[in-house]
Amino acid sequence: MPKVLEQKLKLNNGTQIPIIGLGTYKLTDEQETYHAVLTALKNGYRHLDTAQYYGNEVIIGKAIKDSGIPRDEIFITSKIWNSDHDYEKALKQVDEMLECLRLDYLDLCLIHWPTPKRLECYRALEEQYQAGKLKAIGVSNFEVSHLEALL
Repeated sequence: MPKVLEQKLKLNNGTQIPIIGLGTYKLTDEQETYHAVLTALKNGYRHLDTAQYYGNEVIIGKAIKDSGIPRDEIFITSKIWNSDHDYEKALKQVDEMLECLRLDYLDLCLIHWPTPKRLECYRALEEQYQAGKLKAIGVSNFEVSHLEALL
């Protein structure tokens, strides 16, 4: 395996994230998605990035399972889409992502874009983090003003 695929960064809570990962945006064809994910895993990739919005979590889950690689060796990032940012929907979406991916936990769950309900969504992610369903939480595509409001 190339050394760069083994390199990791430490997040604030101590979780280690591989610095290189396979992004799965626009991978919607089932065969193409399955083959891309399985090939990446067999070639040393250990970080997969997906999102509800991409519509490919079920096939990614199948590829992870079929790879035979132990779960604790694969880092999975997913994101909650804008329409699901209210508190109850966000709680439900974490459970649905886990079900689609066939996982007990996500390594990282992000709020995909800042919306007016981003604080509700973040509160839900904090709850799922405390419950052990998420190893780390964060945001994507936020500007400084969004981060300041969140803090």
